[in-house]
Amino acid sequence: MSPFPPPALAWRACVDDGSRGSVHRSSVEDFEHLPYRAEFKDGATDLPELPEIGRALQSEAISGGLPEHTHGGAFEFVVVTRGRLSWWVEQEVLDLSAGQLLCTRPDERHGAVGSALEPSEIIWVQVRLDRPGAFGLSDEDRRSLIAGLNHALRTAPALPIHAHHLNSIMDAYERGIARPAFVRAHAICFLEASLDALTRREAEVPDPRIAHAMRIMRADREARLTLPEVASRVGLSESWLHVLFQRSTGLSPAAWLRETRMDEAKALLQHTNRPITQIAHDLGFSSSQYFASAFRRRTGHAPNAYRRSMRSGVGGVSEKKTG
Repeated sequence: MSPFPPPALAWRACVDDGSRGSVHRSSVEDFEHLPYRAEFKDGATDLPELPEIGRALQSEAISGGLPEHTHGGAFEFVVVTRGRLSWWVEQEVLDLSAGQLLCTRPDERHGAVGSALEPSEIIWVQVRLDRPGAFGLSDEDRRSLIAGLNHALRTAPALPIHAHHLNSIMDAYERGIARPAFVRAHAICFLEASLDALTRREAEVPDPRIAHAMRIMRADREARLTLPEVASRVGLSESWLHVLFQRSTGLSPAAWLRETRMDEAKALLQHTNRPITQIAHDLGFSSSQYFASAFRRRTGHAPNAYRRSMRSGVGGVSEKKTG
């Protein structure tokens, strides 16, 4: 994640020790609203098998935030805890949502679609398993883990335990109390949990009431239904629908609907020649101008620039084309 620059927004506080670890964070009270970023790399972890770990929250899209890059010899894991991200790995485009885990393998080219980082909260870690003695593993266990990850899925549902282990490591580094044995223990637990998640071939089946609500909301293109009406149709109270939606998707019903329509918009821009005005109308936006504004906030790019980017090949909209 090294190419990921600090969000271009005002931060409440910033502490930077130079070449090692850096922390950019708001107070706990304002964490929900202000950008946050912390990372430890370039030897700051004091463990050669863990070259980088970090976490970040950003509230708006950043153009040019994650250009094409690789991690020599390192697996990288990303846990998305809020929002959604459109990334690519080699020739595969991935739409990641809250509650998902991503693994990129050593030396794989990857980055954000159009190099734009979208509003999100993520935790990431890079690990080198090619080094004998990494994390105190025996050579047999280390090779078995490498083989498993090389043949595993690229994405999977993340469990709370994934974020727990990475946050525990980050908390220790930020407080200056990280010890190698502590970091290695949490890293091993994270790696085992990640391998388990990425080798499961069956996704969790969503609550049928939430699946029903999703179908109703997708069909209601003109957004005539209110949330209480949707809840009534699926036999839930409004508050309980909100709770179950949050559990299933990591988003509120309104946020899920916005993200779903943006995903549809991206697919239509990439795979059809429909005019922007028609796409906006088909997806229930009040005007093409409102759609374009919402799309730029979500992706960091204007709709036409996104269409050109995806048709010219994975990876990139230049900043010249986003104005």
